[in-house]
Amino acid sequence: MNELQELEIKEAEEFMMDEEEGRLGSEHRFKITNLDQVNWALRKLAAYKAKAGEINSLAEAEMERIKSWQDRELKKLEDSKKFFEGLLEEYHRSRIAQNPKEKTISTPYGKLQIKKVPQKWNYDDNKLLEWLKRNRPELIRIKEEPNKQELKKVVQVNGLRVVDPDTGEVVEGIVLEPESEKFIVEVD
Repeated sequence: MNELQELEIKEAEEFMMDEEEGRLGSEHRFKITNLDQVNWALRKLAAYKAKAGEINSLAEAEMERIKSWQDRELKKLEDSKKFFEGLLEEYHRSRIAQNPKEKTISTPYGKLQIKKVPQKWNYDDNKLLEWLKRNRPELIRIKEEPNKQELKKVVQVNGLRVVDPDTGEVVEGIVLEPESEKFIVEVD
């Protein structure tokens, strides 16, 4: 943010304070009435936009630093955790070698367990689909969905209704919202 933008913000803050004080005892509030005043207000908005960018940049840099520190600290903890988990697994497996039914060891601070993990299927959907097309097409599902782009080309809009021009029938499943206006301020 440059010095001129800082002056714009300072001037805007002073103006708003004056406006607030004037509003307490008066019905006359400031209104923009010409293009010079539009430019004046847009300069203020541009300064606010620049200040917000500055704040966001600073915050992102600090968050990145904190995230980096967090990742380093958590990695240390994870490495230590894996070390102790390895020691515990080694101990538990030695106990199971002596007594195969001892699947769980329980203490006041936690449990050690050996559980069977079911077989996992990992799919490459593209390769699988090609194989199914050649060998087992009945195992392919077909997803039905409206072709909305083509629909818009064939139907007609009548007020807030969508009509099939061939039959005059109202197309079910479409709700049109009336056209409206939206105020937009763009600041460069």
